[in-house]
Amino acid sequence: MARSFFLAFGNMIIYIIVAILHNALQFSYSTSYTIAIWLCLMISLCLADIMIRKKVFM
Repeated sequence: MARSFFLAFGNMIIYIIVAILHNALQFSYSTSYTIAIWLCLMISLCLADIMIRKKVFM
């Protein structure tokens, strides 16, 4: 359930990362989007696993 919760907000996380990489750091849009996809998955799943191990939802 925690993983589903974090992955549900994946689009918002991707948009934030793309905005930072494309606008602030001047990466091309395609590179920014590719990096954002991978970072979103890693960040979301790592946070979910941390919450599961600390038993935040239980």
